[in-house]
Amino acid sequence: MKLHSTYNHASGFSLIELMIGLGLLVFIMSLGLFLSMDVYRSYAFKSEQETILNVLHRARMRSLSNINQTSHGVHFQADRYVLFEGPVFISANPTNEEFAASSAVAHSPTSLDIVFNQLTGNSSYAGSVLLVGQGRTASISFNNEGRIDW
Repeated sequence: MKLHSTYNHASGFSLIELMIGLGLLVFIMSLGLFLSMDVYRSYAFKSEQETILNVLHRARMRSLSNINQTSHGVHFQADRYVLFEGPVFISANPTNEEFAASSAVAHSPTSLDIVFNQLTGNSSYAGSVLLVGQGRTASISFNNEGRIDW
């Protein structure tokens, strides 16, 4: 004779188990989204800093190489950086090279010209440019001898 069990052997998950599992999944995904946004903001800030440094180094190298037998410089504006030839920035000069600036990163001072003398690479500006944005700050410093520190 066979005894019947009083317990029902149903397979599957209960509603509580499903809700706990779903809650854990949502928590892990939101944590991943938060961390990925922080990584993106960091990347965007570093990218803007690298753009500025590359334009500055390009201007200094052109001055040291005596390209077109003149000095070269960088003109900072809120929306762009302009690499120019000559001792002063002239906006209508056809040799100017423009580089777009990110609207998410601001620099101070907002309008600035840094000119590197031909053959020596000495800078017309001794001071620093402060970058602020994406919850981060960075400083790019210059001395009269053309050294660029970041």
